[in-house]
Amino acid sequence: MAVVFVTGGGGFVGRHLVTRLLEAGHEVRVLVRDPARVPAEARAVVGDLLAPESYRQALTGCTTVFHAAATIAFRASALPEALRVNVEGTRALVDAADAAGVSRFIHLSACAVHGTSATPDVLLDESSPRVATPAHPYAWSKQLAEVLLEERKERLDIRIARFTTVYGPGDARMNSGSIIRSVQRGMRAVPPGGSSFIDVGDLIDGLLAITEKGRSGESYILNGGNLTYRELTQRIALLLEVSPPSLVVPRMARGPLRALAWASTRLRRADPDAVELLTPAIVDEVFRYKYFSAAKAERELAWQPRRTLAESVAAALAWYRQRGMVS
Repeated sequence: MAVVFVTGGGGFVGRHLVTRLLEAGHEVRVLVRDPARVPAEARAVVGDLLAPESYRQALTGCTTVFHAAATIAFRASALPEALRVNVEGTRALVDAADAAGVSRFIHLSACAVHGTSATPDVLLDESSPRVATPAHPYAWSKQLAEVLLEERKERLDIRIARFTTVYGPGDARMNSGSIIRSVQRGMRAVPPGGSSFIDVGDLIDGLLAITEKGRSGESYILNGGNLTYRELTQRIALLLEVSPPSLVVPRMARGPLRALAWASTRLRRADPDAVELLTPAIVDEVFRYKYFSAAKAERELAWQPRRTLAESVAAALAWYRQRGMVS
């Protein structure tokens, strides 16, 4: 039995991770602000990622840190907060873990650091350059966090998990669920590009495989598959028993849509914590392909995705319906 420290344990991916670690018999300490979000079997560590004095003692005796906490931010105005949490928060945590003698640090990053490809036949992998820019606050902050961790890999066993869009039960903020809801509400057109997906259970399998079989200083892409947006929405519509979008947005529409997104980010008045999914950077993305290869993880970790998109969406849909989030 290992003693494990998890940040972001109250979030979508983090809650699944904590549950699996507990099922495996590990002692789990979870950094949270709200202890009610932590299973009774785990130890809730009430604190702030940017205040290491609030969790430094809880790191003592831990063998592994899973760093899942992050701000998911896409609007340009959210860049300072993304840098504060995703970069400076990571810096504070890894320094505290190093000082506490933690032997292994698993960082949850994002495939978004690799950007997109122009054609669907190009699969990006761990050898692809990181090309994120400040125009995409989430990807940029994740990229900077990776860079600072690489500077510490001589002192600490650091392994990085990059993953794609996550589907499954527990997505309370409906990051991936937003497309499910849009299809249900009668989405009529989809962008011409494509995206990737992974089931949350497969992602947790991959994280545990990285812990058990991964190599220090290495990064691993965890991806369950690549689909055009048309294919993605057709499969979701089939499960929802609704008509799929019938139109593909012409590529010449990218410029006007980008301008609309630019205006939207300035005129929109909403909860500052909400995820804004219409930005110029995202418009650029959906006209291209976020296709990734998980060959390295399959080869080195003996990991393979086991759940189909249909299974992931069905589980997510049941969870949303139980909570009245979709009809």
